Amino acid sequence: MTKITIAKGHGIGPAIMDVTLEIILAAGAAIEFEEIEVAEKVENAWLKTLEDGVHTYDIFKEGISKEKVGTKEFAKAVIANLGQKPSILNPVSYSTNSALILPKYKRKPAAKKDLAVIDICTLEWNEPK
Repeated sequence: MTKITIAKGHGIGPAIMDVTLEIILAAGAAIEFEEIEVAEKVENAWLKTLEDGVHTYDIFKEGISKEKVGTKEFAKAVIANLGQKPSILNPVSYSTNSALILPKYKRKPAAKKDLAVIDICTLEWNEPK
């Protein structure tokens, strides 16, 4: 999966976000959103689009999918679903108050290293004439 982070910032308009998402999806990238300002909205729109049965050729399944689309059309469907949440799949919700909890670092023991000395001797052999 290609990890793509869209930077949080002031002044980025919805039109720029729409175009960015369309380009990313058209390039065939799988998107994993991190905690960013728009992640919840975009990821829920993505889940809603999948839930609606709008699927690209690589995941389309007869009897499950409702519409087979290319990546550009899929991106447009995601954009149309911005602000909506899926009803069957679990919607995402990023908590702004959650802290990252990492396990305590445990240093590995130093590897045992032995010094090996190799004596290289070269011989020059001349055949008698």
